[in-house]
Amino acid sequence: MGRFTLLLTVALVIEYIGFSIGVVLYQPTKTMLGIGVGWSIIYFTSVVIIPVLFLQSRDFVLDTMRLAGDILVSTLYCLFVFALVYRVRMVVATDSSMLLQSTDFLYFSAVTFSTLGFGDFRPAPDARLYAAFQGIWGNVHLGFIVGAVLSAVRNADREHQQLLRAIRRNGWQSRRGAKRDRRRR
Repeated sequence: MGRFTLLLTVALVIEYIGFSIGVVLYQPTKTMLGIGVGWSIIYFTSVVIIPVLFLQSRDFVLDTMRLAGDILVSTLYCLFVFALVYRVRMVVATDSSMLLQSTDFLYFSAVTFSTLGFGDFRPAPDARLYAAFQGIWGNVHLGFIVGAVLSAVRNADREHQQLLRAIRRNGWQSRRGAKRDRRRR
């Protein structure tokens, strides 16, 4: 599932680059956009949210690096699929004399995803629900990013504490400590 989403993300990036240089590979339809946004929900839910729910089980160990990778793939996919949505559904510049460039759609997607909202662009009426959903979805991603980082720190601390306990239990000493003990004798 992760490789498929990564492949879709690469396809979106290629499509975005092609559009940036004036090569339109295909004209996305409303159905394609709906499927793209739907896949964002399915992927993030199945590879991030559901595994985190299993943290309640003592037998389940979360691989924080994999979780971070899945969140990164999901974030990139979300940014590019919504940039495509905004390209089709339109984004309006607050300065009506400003011509939109291909980078403006990705920029608007990133600003909406992060809920910054600078105000230099706004969604057209057809894209408002997409923008509202992307802002909420970005907050969900942010929550899981923070959770993954905290989980990684907690796991590293737990491993460090286990190592210290093992050292104390086995009476291991550093070379410097062993030399000091020999000198005292």
